[in-house]
Amino acid sequence: MIVPETDSRFMRPKTSILQQFSVICTLLCFTKTVPAGQHALMPPAATVELYCSMPPVPASLLPELKWQERFLPGAQKNRRLQDSDDLFSFFSASSHTTTAHPDLLTPINRVPLAAALFCRILPFLLTSKFRIKLLPPGTIPPANCMRIQIGLPQVKIVQHTRRIALIWLQAQITAPGRPPALLNLAGTGATGHLLLHSSYMKRQADVLRIACLQAAHMLMGALLTDHTDPLASSQVTLALPPAPLPSSADVLLFSMQGARALPQQLKNLPSETTYGFLPNLLPVIKPRFIGPDAVRAMLIRMHLTARSLWQGGTPRIARIVQLGSALHTQLLLQARITDVEVNTGPARHGSARSACHAHAAGALIAIPSGTVLWSGQGSAVMSEQSDTMQAQKQVVRDAERFALGDLSHRFQQYRDSFLR
Repeated sequence: MIVPETDSRFMRPKTSILQQFSVICTLLCFTKTVPAGQHALMPPAATVELYCSMPPVPASLLPELKWQERFLPGAQKNRRLQDSDDLFSFFSASSHTTTAHPDLLTPINRVPLAAALFCRILPFLLTSKFRIKLLPPGTIPPANCMRIQIGLPQVKIVQHTRRIALIWLQAQITAPGRPPALLNLAGTGATGHLLLHSSYMKRQADVLRIACLQAAHMLMGALLTDHTDPLASSQVTLALPPAPLPSSADVLLFSMQGARALPQQLKNLPSETTYGFLPNLLPVIKPRFIGPDAVRAMLIRMHLTARSLWQGGTPRIARIVQLGSALHTQLLLQARITDVEVNTGPARHGSARSACHAHAAGALIAIPSGTVLWSGQGSAVMSEQSDTMQAQKQVVRDAERFALGDLSHRFQQYRDSFLR
């Protein structure tokens, strides 16, 4: 999804993250061991200081903060208060949340609310994941103390066809016996419009809370696996080239006499698709997102094509790094249709039938190292009750579209693996 350009008011502050760590939230003691086989930042047992950088919450924001606390994990005492995207909220022009608490969140109050919500979510998640025993504030930590420092968040809310809340944070983990680790965290929350209304189903504070919760779950995943989503940095730039498609396809014709191959029976098929592969890339938005049109223009200047970035189903790392360096990007996500299999013949009831099986491949490459961070395959099968050439071409286009959709789903599974 392509959204408007970022606002300069929400760019990264000039002060370092260490200067932003100010407020001591609590002291935590860990008693649960980390599951075997996982390399984790969290030691099996440790005393941990949790610091959150949290600006003062304005008095006008306290009622909203108190309302949002009802929906935080561990504080859901009345399930009727939980807002959701169910059919009732979709068809309802005004829910209890919107009438009792109007959408009055101003841009200047977004950062204080996000910081306060994140600092309230984090202790509960740490407790549920690691069975933490909270110690009273002011307790002197032991010498082998581990420290978790949370920086001041960056917040942006985009409102177009959907209302999207984006939050970026940095967490510094200091553990005895190992160098400090700086983790990039991000979270997104989104909601659509009410049916036949211009207002949204969720308010700004509601989608911001969802974004904070996702960022907290990303921190839990980082503590367990020592890895975070490569798209989580507020400074990362990602390029998405067009997806190449086969320009011709063979047809396997079935009849009463057997099967017969018709080489390149289908010709003049579309050679590439611009937005056929467009997975969820949030929180990467413009201008840090370089779309297929801009990548195609750079490929033309470099006398390359999107197909030349592939060798069969394998990315050509050298050319990809060359393209990524020219685009000044840190990540390049690409996909292609590697093969289509078309067969046609009589169906059960005597009518003709055409079917296509399409295979897709994709990869996420880091620039300039050329490291393949993710690779995956997708596939789809489509059929049509006709054996005409026009129907065969249509079924090929449908199969390619759904194969790229399956590849997008697998890329989303890869990103979801960073949330715990």
